[in-house]
Order: sequence, then C-alpha cells, then structure tokens
Amino acid sequence: MTNKGFSEFSRRSLNVREKFVDVVCELFPGVIIVVEWATRRVVHVTGRSSDLIGVSTEKFLQTDFFSVIPEAQLGHIEQEVGRLQHDARHVSFMHQFKHREGTTRTMSTAASLLTHEKGKMLEVLLVCHEISESQKKPIEDNNVNDELLRESEELLAYGTWKWSLLTDELQWSAGMYRMLGYNPNDPFRVTNAFYLEHVSNDDKERLLHAVAECLKNNAEFQHTYVLKARDSTHKVVFTKGKVITDGQGRAEQMIGITRDITSIAYLQAESERTIRELNRSNKELEEFAYIASHDLQEPLRKISIFNGRIRLKYASAIGNEGIANVDKVEAAAENMRTFIDNLLKFSVISRNSRDFTSCDLNQIISEVVSDYDLKIEESGTLLSIARLP
Repeated sequence: MTNKGFSEFSRRSLNVREKFVDVVCELFPGVIIVVEWATRRVVHVTGRSSDLIGVSTEKFLQTDFFSVIPEAQLGHIEQEVGRLQHDARHVSFMHQFKHREGTTRTMSTAASLLTHEKGKMLEVLLVCHEISESQKKPIEDNNVNDELLRESEELLAYGTWKWSLLTDELQWSAGMYRMLGYNPNDPFRVTNAFYLEHVSNDDKERLLHAVAECLKNNAEFQHTYVLKARDSTHKVVFTKGKVITDGQGRAEQMIGITRDITSIAYLQAESERTIRELNRSNKELEEFAYIASHDLQEPLRKISIFNGRIRLKYASAIGNEGIANVDKVEAAAENMRTFIDNLLKFSVISRNSRDFTSCDLNQIISEVVSDYDLKIEESGTLLSIARLP
C-alpha cells in the first residue's frame, strides 16, 4: 500500500471511530461529562445534557459543574471524587442534577481520573445515568438527613471533620466552613497545616501536644482554644476527636467535632467578673459592719455609766417610778448592745465557719416583746402567744 493509500485508510478509520463514539454517546441513556476539577469547569459533555438539566450542550460547556448540583450534595461529591487522588481507580455515587425548570433528576454516577500531574487531579470523567423511581428513595432520605445535619450544625454552631494522617487532608462539613468564614466551593486545599494557621499562637503548642498524645495512645482528646476566622474575628472553640485505626491497629485517620463556644465563654467570663464584684462588695459591707458595730458600742457604754450614776445618786429623789424608768433605759441599752454584737457576728460569718446551736424560741419571743413593750402599750396591741418548741 502506498503512503497516499495508507493515509486515506487512516483517515477513514479515524472517522469511523469518531462516528462510533458519537453513536455510543447518543445511545447511552445518560450523559458523559469531563470536568477540569481544580476549577470545576465542564470541558466536555455529550448531547443529553439538555434533557437532564434543561440547557444546551453549548451553554453547559465552560460552566461550573457544581452549579447544577444541589448544595447539600456538594460535600458528598467532593469527598467521593477526592478518593481518586489516592488509591481508588474509580468511584460510584448517587446525586441529583438541578433542572432549569426547578425539578431535579436523580443520577447514578461513576467517576474516573482522566489526567493528573504530581498528585493533583486535572480532569475527571463522569458517566451519569438517570435512575428509576424505586432507587430514588435512598438518596432522598440521605438528602433529608444532610439537610437536618446542616440545620443542626448551624443552630448549635458546630462542624464535623475527618483528617487523613496519610495525606494531611481534612474533610470538613458545612459547619466547619461556616465557622471559619469559607465557602465549600472556594478553590483551596483543606489540610491540617491550613487549619493550624487559624489557631491562636498562644494555643497552638498546647493543641498540638493534645493531638500528639491522642495519636500516641490511640485515644480521644478534647481541647479548648481560640481560632482566627477568615474575617480576622476570634472565636473560642471546643474540639473533641478520636483516632481511627486500620486492621493492624495503626492510626489511619482522625475524626471529630468542633463547636463555637464564644458566646458561652463570654457569658462565663461575665459571670466570673460579676462574682468577683459581688465578693468585693460583700467584703466592703463586712468591713463597714465590723467598724460600725465597734463605733456604736461607745455611746451605749456611756448610757450605761450615766444610768448607773442616776440610780446611785438620785434613787431617793426619783422614787420607785423613776427607778423603773431607769431600769427600762438600762434594758433598752442592753438590748441595743446585744443587737450590735449580733451585727458584728454577722459581719464575720463568711470569715469564720460557725456551728448551728439550738435555742429556746419562747425566750426569744419574750425578749422581742420586752423590746417593743412601749409600742405595744401605746398601740393597744393584744398579743396571743402559744407555747413554742
């Protein structure tokens, strides 16, 4: 065969192969998509895209592949396709396409790595076909669970994560992205080193020590520290994690949960500050009562002295009625002295523990009635007091 004949044969063979591929693609009951994974840009798609998502092949090309995927499923697809970068030859998963009319199409998709360079995925081949109604329930249930999880993460301000010890890569839930101010579609690689860049320098060493001890003992760890979010705001977070081992008991990955407890930490700090202020105020009140009780003792002492002098020098002059009044003044002064002593004891009650003692309530009632006998007499009050224990 001449060179000219060979070239013509090769050209015809290539045309046949291209037509064969076109026929297979048209007969295939789904859609074949090639995605430039770093940018999520669609670089090739077969003609059935208009049936599944409601746009022409030309419009679908060069668009963001994730733009036709429900947001709740983005993390799942990211996780499954990410396995191709490690050891998986191909992966399969279920998801949905958003149709332009507002409906969704449930798909079963197989993904394979077309090209890669130095461990980075360049292009991914996705072979998608629509599944039957009976197969839709598992993914619909999964979507409901994902939605409930996302809402609970937002309500309780937490996120979950999985850390591969082999690749240092982290897989975040939507709550982790939200906590640090990132978007799951942002073009960056989430690694443990990237996360540590957000940890406060004052807490980083202690966190690394806690994680190292956890890995050393294949145990759990929990730690509270400060994170610096993307917008430079600082958040107090609590993290709890545990080690997952392989069949030989070697640490393979770590999973955990991180919760934003900034508001709780703030309330706790405010509570501690209020307690300190109350303790200071109570101490000042104790000191005031202690000093005041000592200062009030002196006037009472003088009342008792002069009362005694009146009794000795003027007893004959004032008569029995005068002596009775002097006795009442002395009793009132004594009661006042007892009251001040009790105030003094109360002022030091927090400094000295005191044991409870039994007392006669009848005696206490008698003393109270004696203190207020003038008011009782003036008001004409009639007291009826039964025997007390």
